[in-house]
Amino acid sequence: MVFCRFYTRNFSKSLYAGFLSGLHTLFLLFNPLQAEPIKLRNKVPQRLHGAMRLSGLKRLTVFFLFFLISVFCILYSGAAHAASVTLAWDQNQETDVAGYRVYYGTTSGAYTTMISIGNNTSCTITNLEPGRTYYFTATAYDTNGNESAFSQEIPYTVPFVDTDGDGLPDDWESLYGLDPFVNDALEDPDGDGVTNIEEFRAGTEPTIYRDNSIPPAPILYLPFNDDLVDISPQLVTDEFYDPDVGDFHAESQWQIVCEEDETIVYQKTSNTALTSITIPKLVLDQDTSYVWKVRFIDNHGAASEWSQAGLFLTEVDRQDGDGNGIPDHQEVDSTTDLDEDGTPDIDQDDIKCVNVQDGTAQIGVSIRDSVTVQSIAALESENPEDLGEDSDTEGKPDTMLYGLLNFKLIVDQPGDEAVVRIYLSEPAPFGAVWYKYDPVNKTWQDYSEYTEFSDDRKSVYLTIVDGGFGDADGIENGVIIDPLALGVPSTTAPAVSDGGSGSASACFITTANHNLSTKEPIDIWKKIRGIEPAMMFLVPLLFLFVKLKSKEWDGFLF
Repeated sequence: MVFCRFYTRNFSKSLYAGFLSGLHTLFLLFNPLQAEPIKLRNKVPQRLHGAMRLSGLKRLTVFFLFFLISVFCILYSGAAHAASVTLAWDQNQETDVAGYRVYYGTTSGAYTTMISIGNNTSCTITNLEPGRTYYFTATAYDTNGNESAFSQEIPYTVPFVDTDGDGLPDDWESLYGLDPFVNDALEDPDGDGVTNIEEFRAGTEPTIYRDNSIPPAPILYLPFNDDLVDISPQLVTDEFYDPDVGDFHAESQWQIVCEEDETIVYQKTSNTALTSITIPKLVLDQDTSYVWKVRFIDNHGAASEWSQAGLFLTEVDRQDGDGNGIPDHQEVDSTTDLDEDGTPDIDQDDIKCVNVQDGTAQIGVSIRDSVTVQSIAALESENPEDLGEDSDTEGKPDTMLYGLLNFKLIVDQPGDEAVVRIYLSEPAPFGAVWYKYDPVNKTWQDYSEYTEFSDDRKSVYLTIVDGGFGDADGIENGVIIDPLALGVPSTTAPAVSDGGSGSASACFITTANHNLSTKEPIDIWKKIRGIEPAMMFLVPLLFLFVKLKSKEWDGFLF
């Protein structure tokens, strides 16, 4: 007997894909082929190309192994981006069988793909599209190249993963920014009067209002072309306009490009910096020409065309006379050795240090243990009083022990993760927390989840990603800009982790920057992944054990 086993497999987060997030069983049995098979012989038959049938292909049985455990029905298995199917069959008895071929396609009887399996009796076909029906068949061929007729055709529809059960596939929801954990089938995020489930069935995009007018491109006000600006300039546009009554300015996307090499050095989409933005410190280099542009986005998600490009030149930074990336008044002397390796920090290329609190304390950034960071381009400590009143938002620490630390790292590849070590001249007090500051949206958030203190609390390992969490320039460009502060939590702020080990979950003090990648919530599937086959046997045994025990208890009680 020849049989096929089909398994769907989630390649992103889960072992199985299906309409439930647990395991799933379905048996399908097909009738045997009625035609009598023709056995292959050494003599070439008169008719080839499907004129033969092998006895081993007389019957094709397909089944889905699915064991339903009720508690798994509420567990999340992750969004499926691809699925696979595994086919297996009995080996043919003919001695001159050389191997097998599997054919499949998305139309019955029309097979667009052929896979030669050799003399194996199973194969796995990958990258199947969820929701699409595939048709499979198989043939055998002998040592003379004779090939059997097609076996019975087996249709298989790749199931969707729909964690919240709202009829919308998880990967479709993720593609358009919807939440695969929330039933949002009847919501209408683009305001076009068509619900998400109707958009899905119609094959339209749920976040774009088709009858919406695209807002006009912005006009740049400041700086004017070829203006000389400081290295943290303010960019200003005209006011937003939209021809559709009731539409409003939802976001603006800002972009700055280095004129010389045309690399994007800054990109930020903000719902607060709509017509003006102050570029964070250390993003721009001194004495360099940059091109900037912006576009507006309305409340339906429709973006205008980019504005015409503006041009400006940054002035020479006179606070860094030697050009080593550290303000002259914050330079440390030859007595500073924060990493305690016996060599003054100013004589080493893999560490930069600055004086803070009028020289009574020092803080440094080291890349000695980092395998992805090429260099520390700049480092400075900013006085918290210079941040302005608009930085006094919820979650701002009462005290910043070393000021707001700004540093700039050059990494090997765009998107690299970097681990740097920050050295302190004095041990960090217990209860002190590392904060990430967003200078555009003026928000603070606990960053302890990405930090780990040493035992003496005089150094801390910090994890940041180019273009991800901890990078203020907002783009994967091989450069990481990080404004960070070691502070004492505000007495009016919600409770936060103590930052002692870096293992506690971070508590977001205020509205988080949506570009920040947070660690995933605890997923029970990760705890049980790999032991599903054992559980398939253990659960029935447990059920039997409880049933037997219940009979014993019944006899004891009655």
